[in-house]
Amino acid sequence: PFDVVAVVYPEKPLDYGALDGEPVHTLFFLFACKDTRHLHLLAKIAHLCHEPEKVALLRTRPSSAALLPTIKEWESHLK
Repeated sequence: PFDVVAVVYPEKPLDYGALDGEPVHTLFFLFACKDTRHLHLLAKIAHLCHEPEKVALLRTRPSSAALLPTIKEWESHLK
């Protein structure tokens, strides 16, 4: 078994009542084998989304072929 993260870009940004007032431009669907893995994936996504250049990339709606190398490179620097 393995975990899956699906990145989805809504046709139009969604108003989810976010604390920052910004509409949601990217959704992450997590399919984890264990609860602890789910929490680990959420933490990684939260960490990734604290980097303005990564959020800017997500706003461009990159294909998986464009996004995966960026994510892999970013993950290689995590401890």
